[in-house]
Amino acid sequence: MLEIGIHIDVATERYYQHWYANSCQKGDVVMLISYAGRTPQMAELVKVLKKKEVTMILISSMIEIDFAKDVDYHLYFSPYEDSEEKIASFSSRVSLQYLLDCIYASYFNRDYEKNLEERFAHYIE
Repeated sequence: MLEIGIHIDVATERYYQHWYANSCQKGDVVMLISYAGRTPQMAELVKVLKKKEVTMILISSMIEIDFAKDVDYHLYFSPYEDSEEKIASFSSRVSLQYLLDCIYASYFNRDYEKNLEERFAHYIE
């Protein structure tokens, strides 16, 4: 997204997630990624973002998540991994990457020529 001039922040630490959520405004889009929504702070973030009327995209497995009803869009990735028996998260990682690539491609295509020009204008080898 940065290659086409779209500012993004990726907050992996709870502290920063809290402050980013509280600094969001109506018109912002937030993508929340969680396999099962088990971390309590995720529900807290959704409450803050909903109150601020921020557009939310949740990407998760198909496990039922309480706060999913409060997001604007819910995309699902592969749920075929047993968290106790797996050796690694191969299928969820691949399907998450696929979804993120699809979102990027769809956004890029909305104004293809402009985004292509932006990308080439700031290309670094």
